[in-house]
Amino acid sequence: MENRSVLQSAFVAGLLMALIGSIPFADACCCLIYLGGGAIGLYYYNRTFLQIHDQISAATAILLGITTGLMGAFLTLIADWIMYKLFGYWEFDLAKQLIDNINDIPDYLKDMIAEFEKQKTYGFIWAGPLLSNLFTMPVFCIAGSLLTRVFLNDKKNKTKKNIEQ
Repeated sequence: MENRSVLQSAFVAGLLMALIGSIPFADACCCLIYLGGGAIGLYYYNRTFLQIHDQISAATAILLGITTGLMGAFLTLIADWIMYKLFGYWEFDLAKQLIDNINDIPDYLKDMIAEFEKQKTYGFIWAGPLLSNLFTMPVFCIAGSLLTRVFLNDKKNKTKKNIEQ
């Protein structure tokens, strides 16, 4: 197992996770995207860097899941920043318009909006998603890669048995 092959597989899967996650309202399925990212990373690694009958170890799947999750977190940050530059804080603006149309707005909601606008001006808006992604993406990517490992190893065992017969 080479570090370069793991990084290349993690980059491809992380880039796919970031692109899919940057689609508006698609990020509501974040956990499925992260599971899929781990699966895609391991599948790409298997197809590109392993021989047909080589089994995938659990350590390789875990390492690839962690690397894919971390790579995805930073690539998602970049993709979110690009979306911000293109469209601004459209989700916040939409929510603010909806709240402005309500007659009786609770004070705590007004305070939350004011606090969010302060954070937006200081750039803290990026810290929260990055920190949460640094913890959640690797965990779900590990799960996705371990599940994929089971299916790929089972398929390789069946292929090996058919060839031996």
